[in-house]
Amino acid sequence: MKKIEKIGETIKYSPAKIDNLVSGYTAGLGKYAIEMSDKLLKGLGIVSPPPAPAKTAADMPFLKAFLIREPIGSSSESVNKFYEYYDKANQVKTAVTALAEKGQAEQAVNYLKKHPEGFYVKGLNKIARTFSELRQKRDVVFNARDIDPDQKKKALDALDKIMTEMARQTLELIKTSGQT
Repeated sequence: MKKIEKIGETIKYSPAKIDNLVSGYTAGLGKYAIEMSDKLLKGLGIVSPPPAPAKTAADMPFLKAFLIREPIGSSSESVNKFYEYYDKANQVKTAVTALAEKGQAEQAVNYLKKHPEGFYVKGLNKIARTFSELRQKRDVVFNARDIDPDQKKKALDALDKIMTEMARQTLELIKTSGQT
């Protein structure tokens, strides 16, 4: 993604919009075009990215379409479900707070009883902050220039597994308490 940022900076266009535009018009082939532009920019010396983590067969162009990789980290089902529940809990908190501020305490209590996700907001916020810290650590590892690619891959996978397991355990705790 760093190369797209450089392209966006050069042509004065948002990197996210460039990525979305390429993906939208070219589907999977656009990703290959982006990868090729990355190599071109590196070859021309326009960008000097840190060493990439070691690749597995599931990372190789064309092969990745046929290989299955265990989704961990931000792409895992557990993390996605965590954030869905986290969003619901914060919506409940917002609604309860609004009712309470209007002086409708009884309605606020009844709403919270019907939407018990709100009881978990404080704990869920802590976990979301931990996820943010893990993503920051992941960025540091990813951008490190002094870490061997194999070690980098292992470190990134370890951070992703921690995030996935935290999300899974959190959802399991909520489920066992009867709140999902």
